[in-house]
Amino acid sequence: MQNKKTLKKYEEHTLPENSTIILSQNLLDQVDYLHKVVGKVEWSGVLVYRTIQGSIENYKKFVVEAVEILPMDVGTSGYTEYEIESADEYVFKNLLERVMLDDDLKIGHIHTHHGMDCFFSGTDMAELHENAPNHNYYLSLIVNFQDYTNWKAKIAQIKTMKTKGSAVYSYKGTNGTVEEKVSLNGEKEIMSLINLKIEPETTLEDEFIKRVKELKTEQDKFVKQKPLIGNTDWTGYYDKPAKQATLFDVLNESLAPDSDDLSRVFVDVSEESITMFSLKLLAQSTEPLGTLENTLSVLDQAFLSEEHGAMDYYMETIVDNFDALYLEHFKTTPSTVSKNLVIEKVAEVLEKFEEKHNYTSALVETTIETLRLDLILEQE
Repeated sequence: MQNKKTLKKYEEHTLPENSTIILSQNLLDQVDYLHKVVGKVEWSGVLVYRTIQGSIENYKKFVVEAVEILPMDVGTSGYTEYEIESADEYVFKNLLERVMLDDDLKIGHIHTHHGMDCFFSGTDMAELHENAPNHNYYLSLIVNFQDYTNWKAKIAQIKTMKTKGSAVYSYKGTNGTVEEKVSLNGEKEIMSLINLKIEPETTLEDEFIKRVKELKTEQDKFVKQKPLIGNTDWTGYYDKPAKQATLFDVLNESLAPDSDDLSRVFVDVSEESITMFSLKLLAQSTEPLGTLENTLSVLDQAFLSEEHGAMDYYMETIVDNFDALYLEHFKTTPSTVSKNLVIEKVAEVLEKFEEKHNYTSALVETTIETLRLDLILEQE
């Protein structure tokens, strides 16, 4: 990279129309994984993309596909940067030996604003000024915890702008109005910018999409739909309508074992076991990604706003999924006694995190209160 102190600053010209970038499912999965594992800090990497329609010369019809991310750096809550080093085995194998030898692939830049809005900050624009001169055109994509409709992307291209002709300046002089003719002949380098319209990859046929939308519109006239939460794992895990067969039915287990069956109290409530169960419970997944701390951070960010009732819906599903996750983790169905014991142990683990990271207070307290209240209601 160039020395930032001597970085050349180009005059910026943004073109009036947009190009299009298609986000592959692979890239969306990689972004989702990075957010879950890394949490509430910035990360960055090499964006690998390819042309799927048109060319930069006819930019209005130019379509590229973002194929994959080569992760390069995990930074801080407000900054990330990297340099490409051939001594890095991962970089040598994936970038230098594979991507850069493929004529169909190009490289750009991707980084996250995690919980913040997506926009090209002064630092992000400086990155374009620094790296665009090294490419015939250069693509940068900014993502965050929200879905792709909130993300931003630009293509930067260094061009030589030639001017020819003259202009007449009119101004008040010493003895009245003066007109002065000035030659405009010359040339200078500028940075031409193209904003990109962002779309997800889809292989669905238009007729199928139209049909589903029509059916959904008709159904919405009669049924008030539950709010959706977004790109999270907690929705859908054993999230079942009433009377649907449950995991317990499949395994011929009892959903309501006798509360005085003390043999069911003997579950592993060591701190390690309860911490792992707490992670599964919050992620509502038997194979959660990341750590408990990162999961709490991601959920806290998702619930900063009460918009669409996200917190309420999450608490509904955590209650619905508790028994199934309990069975999977402890390998036995919960009795009232053992369930109460596990909930209190989960409370101890979560409250430790609350003491260290008070930004999780609302999430931790609401989760514990919801589980305790559900247990009380079961006993009535």
